[in-house]
Amino acid sequence: MNRVIETLIDKRGHELVNVSAELTVLVEIGFSEDEAVVLINNVISVEKWLEIRIKRDKLIRDTDYLVQPDYPLSNSLKSEIIVYRQALRDIPQSVGDPDDVVWPQKPAIS
Repeated sequence: MNRVIETLIDKRGHELVNVSAELTVLVEIGFSEDEAVVLINNVISVEKWLEIRIKRDKLIRDTDYLVQPDYPLSNSLKSEIIVYRQALRDIPQSVGDPDDVVWPQKPAIS
């Protein structure tokens, strides 16, 4: 996968745009291997969070119809759905590492 760092300030203070997030490229433009690894890991983390948000948003959309006022659902089940949806919304703020996300269980709807 060709990962890209959209904007990056090099060691001389120059702004670089769309830099390949590859170890050899980053070392070649003046970053140490350790610095390059940190930059690459940051790009990977951003990608993971984006994937998580996409999944989260889909799971929320999948339950939109259940919280409509005219949808025939008991109040207790509707409350469970609301709690589930809030737990989904809280994921980016409540989890520090994208590898540690625990997805809430969707309430059973019969």
